[in-house]
Amino acid sequence: MVKQLASQLLPVGEEAQRIAPPEIKTDVDLLVGATRTLSQSGDPRVFEQPNVTAAEQRVHVYDLQNCGWKRVDVAGVDYAFQGIPQTLAAGPTSFELANKASKEDHELAVLRINDDVKEPFADIVKQGEQARQKVRPVGQTEAEPGKTDYAIVKLEPGRYAVSCFIPVGGREDGPPHAARGMFAEFTVS
Repeated sequence: MVKQLASQLLPVGEEAQRIAPPEIKTDVDLLVGATRTLSQSGDPRVFEQPNVTAAEQRVHVYDLQNCGWKRVDVAGVDYAFQGIPQTLAAGPTSFELANKASKEDHELAVLRINDDVKEPFADIVKQGEQARQKVRPVGQTEAEPGKTDYAIVKLEPGRYAVSCFIPVGGREDGPPHAARGMFAEFTVS
């Protein structure tokens, strides 16, 4: 599965190599090389190498500064998100997750609520498997305590939610953080 996904991303990466500005060309080349390695080996640890993570960060900073993306700084605490606005404009948006928790990993799953769904996400999140029919995942990231990561999402007009589905205490049988209130809803216009 990982090999297949990496293989599907390669053409996008190769196009990025072709059009990359000189300031980040070397970093983009390195990231595409890492993606190629992943497509052959299936080992995601290639993206944990310090030179690869540094290249990814430099490209992300460049994108934020030069591509007109919106940035939403989000703090994940036990068990809530801080910093999610009630409304956002449509377009590319980088959700920057900073995990401020002392023990728990946190996820920021960005979900598009289907247009025909009228109930609030606070009700949807309680519906278990039925909830999957009412939302569509459009982005995701997670961070360990004290760490940060980001998810870039192309937002289109409509209703959205962010939620954390990691089990409480990291146990497989624990309820998701969302069951403790770690979700927020917002509208994109």
